[in-house]
Amino acid sequence: MQVDLDIEAQKHTPPIACWDHTSRKIIFEGTGEVIVSLIGHLAPLTSVDWSADGSKLLSAAKDDTALMWDMSNKKGTLLGSLPHPSPISSATFCTDGSEVATATEDNMIRVFEVE
Repeated sequence: MQVDLDIEAQKHTPPIACWDHTSRKIIFEGTGEVIVSLIGHLAPLTSVDWSADGSKLLSAAKDDTALMWDMSNKKGTLLGSLPHPSPISSATFCTDGSEVATATEDNMIRVFEVE
């Protein structure tokens, strides 16, 4: 499915995530419409966050991973995975976008550099 994604508009709208048990898709919604479907997580999502410039999206799930997505190509390309020892409760970009922080169900906060 071809999707026209307005990065400028979306980076100011908090993303909403859904998890489809059959196809294991992440569906991000802005104003009630699906803006892009990303295949990646194997369990329910717990958190999604835009980078400050809107070029990246961070998703986290109960599958013990946070995934970083390049959204600049308007399709959502997986940049990498941040594996964790337990399910992730929350994930966010730091203000300047150089790091991401995650909180997990093992009561730990982890910080990762973003390249």
